[in-house]
Amino acid sequence: VVIIAYQNAGVFRWGKYHRTLAPGFHWKIPLVDEVVQADVCTTTMRLPPQSLTTKDGKNIVAAVVVNYTIVDVQLYLCDISDQKDVLLDTVMGAVLHAVSSQNWAATLREPPERHIMNLARDKVARYGIRLNAVTFIDLGEVRSIRLIQPHAKDLAN
Repeated sequence: VVIIAYQNAGVFRWGKYHRTLAPGFHWKIPLVDEVVQADVCTTTMRLPPQSLTTKDGKNIVAAVVVNYTIVDVQLYLCDISDQKDVLLDTVMGAVLHAVSSQNWAATLREPPERHIMNLARDKVARYGIRLNAVTFIDLGEVRSIRLIQPHAKDLAN
């Protein structure tokens, strides 16, 4: 098997993780080894816009781009499924926490990119992913109309 320069690969022998392959030519045992490749070069992902509420009750929409690198192929392939969804959901949760913990003026003056990095970095690192940067590409106040509101008695349950 040939691993391309921007990839690493995991070799699964009889279904168990056996070793990691670097770029280049490698031998595999037919019917015994399965090679799963993963792009390990730095890449970006645009998160979908999030409708959020700041600490002072302002409704905003935030869009974020995440720059990341796969640093451990074994963790990336074996410890999670739907790897990009795990990254997306983790960072979106960090964005929610960071934005909802400060008021709109502070968020607008200095978007909480560093705080989001601190919240999400360790969570994704245990899956072999290194966050390089989190950048707000859109941030604005919007009117939000919520048609479905939970009743107070339902929230108590």
